[in-house]
Amino acid sequence: MKLNIKSRFGTDRIKCFASIFFAALLCRWAVFLFAWNASGTDSGFFQAVYDAFVKAGDTPHYIEIAKNGYTAAGENSNLIVFFPLYPLLMRIFALFSQNYFASGLFVSNVCTGLGACVLYELMRIDLPEEDAALGLALFLLFPYSFFTSAVYTEGLFLLLSASSLYCMRKRRWGGAFAFGLTCALTRTQGTVLAFAFAYEMLIDFSKTKRLDKKAAAAVFAPLLGYFIYLLINKLVYGDWFIYLDFQADEPWYNKAQWIGENIKQHYDMAMQYKDGLAMYIYFPQLILFFAAAALLLYGLKNGAPSSYIIYGGAYTAVTYLHGWQISGGRYMSLCLPLFIIAASAKSKTAKYTALAASAMFYAAMSSLWFSGYAIM
Repeated sequence: MKLNIKSRFGTDRIKCFASIFFAALLCRWAVFLFAWNASGTDSGFFQAVYDAFVKAGDTPHYIEIAKNGYTAAGENSNLIVFFPLYPLLMRIFALFSQNYFASGLFVSNVCTGLGACVLYELMRIDLPEEDAALGLALFLLFPYSFFTSAVYTEGLFLLLSASSLYCMRKRRWGGAFAFGLTCALTRTQGTVLAFAFAYEMLIDFSKTKRLDKKAAAAVFAPLLGYFIYLLINKLVYGDWFIYLDFQADEPWYNKAQWIGENIKQHYDMAMQYKDGLAMYIYFPQLILFFAAAALLLYGLKNGAPSSYIIYGGAYTAVTYLHGWQISGGRYMSLCLPLFIIAASAKSKTAKYTALAASAMFYAAMSSLWFSGYAIM
């Protein structure tokens, strides 16, 4: 039976988007509720949510930045490694809630729902409704995609990156400028949108022999966002690139290395931690790298938009240039071209098999994370 979102939920676009919005959040919170119920804890659900979210990872860091900003001295001076837009939004909405954690949850979950709607519309540019719905499901049930509803940047990055690509494809360069700039203020990977924008601008130029000034401005928007972040480094610390020093130091030990070195490192760590971290950090990171490469090659062969191949390739490269990577699964969950390419595959059997397998791993990973496992 054909999967038709608009037919199933009515022809009204508002109803369609409302259905997508709440389905996206249901995917997250249903599994959190299941994990809480299965844990047998005496804590109430919302206390358990708070405990799970702040136990490990970056949530406490974003709360600290939202409260006090960046500081050049003291134990929190290294928090400049986290980009500014998400904690800024947390601070703004905390003016109403008086609770930074609740503010972060609000921002992340609203962005998750809206981002899912934009992602569906982005997929509909190239795909029929059934494939677009399947592509959205592949994203929502990707094993590490639950982070979009946590107090992390993933939900915000989803909304901004999907909106950037959508505006690019529709030639709404003013929107591409705004979303590209803010995307680069959210995460490092946002800067590589410039490559996709540049390609589409050059394609238009080759056809019209006229340079679109708005498109040219959009190309530089992600770079402007990154410059603003570097300017914050300079103003607070007196060093444009101080964040790189903090990244390379403890507790992250995260400095740029050749991708081949990092892949070997992932393999060595997987062999060292076979019974623990390997299962939900290192082996998945290895698998995702080669799966991403295979999907991008498939897309290149089968006519996926070249700007998606460029963006997806650059996104993957930036992600795997990081040494001592432990968040590769989380980062790759936002490489949106991969889901669009996967949804365009000709074999329905392969696509629905992938969806079923992904859903099982999604339930497992999100439950383990909620239960306190070191999935970051």
